[in-house]
Amino acid sequence: MNYPVPYKFRCPACRRVFARSFSRVRLGPGIHECLHCHARFPDGSVDWPRAAHDVKMEYLFPSKLLLNSAVGIIVSAILALSVWPYWNDIFVVAAFGTAIVLIPLFVHLIGCAVQIPKSISRYERHLLEQAGYSRGAAGAALPK
Repeated sequence: MNYPVPYKFRCPACRRVFARSFSRVRLGPGIHECLHCHARFPDGSVDWPRAAHDVKMEYLFPSKLLLNSAVGIIVSAILALSVWPYWNDIFVVAAFGTAIVLIPLFVHLIGCAVQIPKSISRYERHLLEQAGYSRGAAGAALPK
């Protein structure tokens, strides 16, 4: 089975790819600086607290991965039915096929579990900086 091809996000000035993702939604401050040509441009990313519900759902469960998973589950069910006379094996084949197909979705969700807290922290730091706070309560600089 072919896995879905990720979206490629490119710098509008030099056309270099700066990110790849299965989702059209990316978490970030909204402005990106190209590491190659140093152009600054709006990259369409959004921080988690500011994202709408449908944007959050697309980030967590990208339509490309869901479609890939659904097709894979159907294929694993057909494979399971192909061992019809051997009832002992039908559930093993179905479970194995489904597990293999869901691996990309689980890996994506693990990445989301890492990126979402970073996005929340970045957004809160931005709010504090806008309010004029440059240091934390104990006098230390805000974490980056």
